[in-house]
Amino acid sequence: MPALYHFIQDLPKADLHVHLEGTIEPEMLFLLAERNKVKIPYGNEEELRKAYHFEHLVDFLTVYYQGTRVIQQSEDFYDITRAYLRKAAEENTIHADIFIDPQTHLDKGITLEMILEGVLPAAAEAQAQYGITTGLILCFLRHRPLSESLTILSEIGPLKAHFAAVGLAAKELGYPPKNFVKLYEMADKMGLKKTAHAGEEGPAFYIQEAIEFLHVDRIDHGNSILDDPQLVETVKNTQIPLTMCPLSNLHLNVIQNVTEHPIDRLLKRGLKVTINSDDPSYFGGYMNANLKVVAETFNWGEKELLTVTQNAFDVAYVNPDRRIRMNEILRNFSQSRT
Repeated sequence: MPALYHFIQDLPKADLHVHLEGTIEPEMLFLLAERNKVKIPYGNEEELRKAYHFEHLVDFLTVYYQGTRVIQQSEDFYDITRAYLRKAAEENTIHADIFIDPQTHLDKGITLEMILEGVLPAAAEAQAQYGITTGLILCFLRHRPLSESLTILSEIGPLKAHFAAVGLAAKELGYPPKNFVKLYEMADKMGLKKTAHAGEEGPAFYIQEAIEFLHVDRIDHGNSILDDPQLVETVKNTQIPLTMCPLSNLHLNVIQNVTEHPIDRLLKRGLKVTINSDDPSYFGGYMNANLKVVAETFNWGEKELLTVTQNAFDVAYVNPDRRIRMNEILRNFSQSRT
């Protein structure tokens, strides 16, 4: 499919579901470990990559959180952000909604202010250099105390202006969305958008709860939705988008083969599905790799790829002017193909 691969490379795209700490490539991880004098249990990059074989989500999170130990200062967040946005821009990603997980770093004494001191300048420089824009999602971790999340959000103050939305991630089973109603009510009062990981390893009713109790405007993953036909109809009728991550699902054994992924069936049924990278350094690919594997598996052509891209542009966390410009870029690209 060489012609389609060129199309995918040239296609302007948006990554709506990417975790900043999940973009740390092995080379960067070793650089930060040396800089910050953090010992890691891997002798070299090849040894580290061998650890990227996961049976399920918990296996991945163990390696993931171990990797985040090398992040110790604002400069590290700057370097990570710049590296990801440079890579994304090389693939012609023109917008990224990035999850920032402050609780991952609390125990190291790293504050949200310190995180943003690195992330914001890197994002501004990347926008000036590559034209790529970013939306930041303040992401809370299910397994951490709810009181901790509430404190972070209640004390966010002027830093709120830098975030487009709140999110909910990490281990899903045993932490249903309804447990986080108070957190999402607070976010709603602050005028923040709301998204949540649901239906990745969790059942379909977690998706239902995220919609019913948290009033989310996006669902991250949503794989198990097909287990509930009525829920499929609800999500179709409301056009709540699903930010799906095929390579992530494959590497975490949510699916055993890409042919099992629900995205093709959901697209054909009229749901607003999008394709995203999740934790690309751990799961074997950024946006292009995810688009390619889906196109290959389901025999997608330009029409389907344009549809999922338009879906992403429709629901990206951007201001109205940027959305108009993104749609203009996509329209010009599409017209250049005819």
